[in-house]
Amino acid sequence: AYGNDFKYGRVKSKNLSYWDLKTDRLVVHEIAHEWFGNSITTNDVTDRWIHEGFAGYAEELFIEYKYGKKAATEFFEARTIGKTKNTETLIRRYGIFENGGSYVYLRGWKLIHMLRTIVDDDVKFRQILRKTNQKFYHKTINSTELEEFFSKMSGQDLQQEGEVPS
Repeated sequence: AYGNDFKYGRVKSKNLSYWDLKTDRLVVHEIAHEWFGNSITTNDVTDRWIHEGFAGYAEELFIEYKYGKKAATEFFEARTIGKTKNTETLIRRYGIFENGGSYVYLRGWKLIHMLRTIVDDDVKFRQILRKTNQKFYHKTINSTELEEFFSKMSGQDLQQEGEVPS
């Protein structure tokens, strides 16, 4: 979200204003990395879906806050449904550099969205997110630890919930 493409405060053309919903989403996405990426990070690139999944989910929350739940649902579906396939595992092998490509953004986001759906209580889900940040503040986390923590906090056996949807 930074670099030479933003030389004029926007991407490429001097004639276009990019301070719109897309830019708002970009800002929300990058700020979300303060919580999932900087404050809490992963110790292996295979768990990058945690950083990107929560950042994508933050975009969805922003849309919900600004435009309502229906708009957020439409946004989520338009951005994710049919855009990924379950042909590759979301969580790859540890200890080798395989970043998983761009699908970690959407599949990670789908996984966080799925967790919210499983919890089925937005107040409780936000409490779990806050507790996640308290427990893992300035620490590393991996997929297994996140799953176990969410299982414990939600009272749900996430092992029984299945694969991340395509």
